[in-house]
Amino acid sequence: MTCIETELPSLQWSLVTAFPPEKLAAIGVNNTASRSWLMTYRGQKGISFPFVLDDKSQLFNLYQVGASYGNIPPTYIIVDTTGIVRYRINDTFDKVEEMKGKIRELLGQ
Repeated sequence: MTCIETELPSLQWSLVTAFPPEKLAAIGVNNTASRSWLMTYRGQKGISFPFVLDDKSQLFNLYQVGASYGNIPPTYIIVDTTGIVRYRINDTFDKVEEMKGKIRELLGQ
C-alpha cells in the first residue's frame, strides 16, 4: 500500500474534520498517481480535500520532498497564511495527533 492509501483516510477523519475550514485547508499533492485514480480514490474513501497532481514535481522541488532530498513521502508540511513553512514531518506514518497538536499550537487554541 502507498502512503496515499494508508494515510489519507486517517488525515480526513482525524485531522481535517477536527478544524473548521476557515482555520485549516488540507491539500494532497502527488507526483506519481494518475488524475483518474486520485479522483476515484477520493470518492471511494470519502476524502473531501483536493489533490494537486504535481506531475512535473514543481511542488516537490519547492518544498524539497522526495528521495533526491533525502526523504520520501509521506511528507506533511504546515504552511501559514503568509506562505511560511511552520512545521514539517518527513517519512513518518501515523503522526496525526502530533500534527493536530502543532496546528492547535499555531492557531493559539
